[in-house]
Amino acid sequence: MANGVIVSSQAVWKGKVEIAGVKAQGEFEVFDSGGGWKFLFGKPMLHAFKVIHNYKMDQVDITGKGGTQTLLNQSLARKPTINEATEEIQGLGTH
Repeated sequence: MANGVIVSSQAVWKGKVEIAGVKAQGEFEVFDSGGGWKFLFGKPMLHAFKVIHNYKMDQVDITGKGGTQTLLNQSLARKPTINEATEEIQGLGTH
């Protein structure tokens, strides 16, 4: 854990993972987070889904079989203003 506590894995799962219609082969370890989160992507899963995190918009893009999807943060974190969202949308065509 981030605080240095070691939490033993209870199981390892391997298989096909599908998120919002996007599929990738992955594996992850199962352990008790103490309620800290429901699911946490580690580096192997981030790579499998070719995750790109847009910190300004607080969202991630995932890519795999089935295409690319944008996942929005559903927490109570600060949401972008209309101006920030408009700037982001306008900037998509400049890459």
